[in-house]
Amino acid sequence: MGNAFDGGIPEQAVMRRPGLAAELRQLLRLTATDPSAARSRIRRALGVLRARWTFRRCECGELVNVRGRVLVENRGRIELGDRVQFWPGMLPQDLACEEGAELTIGALSMFNYGVSIRAKRSIRIGKRCMFGSLVAIEDADGERVAPIVIQDDVWIGHRAIVNPGVTIGEGSVVTAGSVVSADVPPFSHAQGNPARCRPLPPSERHS
Repeated sequence: MGNAFDGGIPEQAVMRRPGLAAELRQLLRLTATDPSAARSRIRRALGVLRARWTFRRCECGELVNVRGRVLVENRGRIELGDRVQFWPGMLPQDLACEEGAELTIGALSMFNYGVSIRAKRSIRIGKRCMFGSLVAIEDADGERVAPIVIQDDVWIGHRAIVNPGVTIGEGSVVTAGSVVSADVPPFSHAQGNPARCRPLPPSERHS
């Protein structure tokens, strides 16, 4: 197991996690019959190990995958659903949850590099959401603290900002660089600073 734990992940700490062996078997069981996929499967397995160590003080679903570096500060409650993915890049992702606060992320959501999510009260992210690089989501801005809700199947583009008290409806798209300061209805396109919304035609909906 020597090389499997390179990068500062203590073997004994990781392998104590319940259910981890089954997760790794699920990832690697086809390697012997499909050698061309071995390298990819090993990378995924290492990402699962890294996630278990990174989120060791959080509630972590199955096959969460960390391919780069994620900074985690959890004094409240962080919960990640199955198969949440954190992609590698120039900057780490940053997740912070203060005492008494909650940060929940639904299954199959994906985060590009440099995403920052900071919860002082409550941030809830739905399933199958996608976040571009350097997105910033924070439920406190110095003037007020208010919960943020991002519903299922939302796409948020590069360098977008989501401000306190916002709900972004199911299936919506937030354009790169936008600042969301008011609610976005379901299946809408939000763009600008402050973001303005228009309905997405059925042909552009991705959920």
